[in-house]
Amino acid sequence: MRSVITSLVQGVLVLRIQGRNLDAAAVSTFSRVLGEASVDTKSLVVDLSSVEFVDSSGLGLVCGLKSRPGGMGLAGVSMRVAMCLSRLPSSRLPDCYTTVQEAVAAIRSHSPRSRLSSTKTVFLGRDWQPVGAA
Repeated sequence: MRSVITSLVQGVLVLRIQGRNLDAAAVSTFSRVLGEASVDTKSLVVDLSSVEFVDSSGLGLVCGLKSRPGGMGLAGVSMRVAMCLSRLPSSRLPDCYTTVQEAVAAIRSHSPRSRLSSTKTVFLGRDWQPVGAA
């Protein structure tokens, strides 16, 4: 992973992971950047639009972020990353959104999206679509 880009969008901290893999090295960098991000919000969106693979370290990070106080969501989840995330029990997976804007809007309105799970997901091209999602 090359870097993590931080921004504040409508009061929600957005961390965009720059790099193809969310692995042990990326998790270390991500954790450092998240710790250094001094914002007055507990709401968080992690933009995975550049990520193509998530290993066990990345899955652990995602599970840990789910337990953070405040709203949390993943954005830009590709089909390949969705398949990696489908290894997690749906209760440990944060809400997944197509775009950062959609994630921010949902977190601000407190309306969670369908959970991603291997039994409830239809893969369409490069993107995933939860079954029954509009």
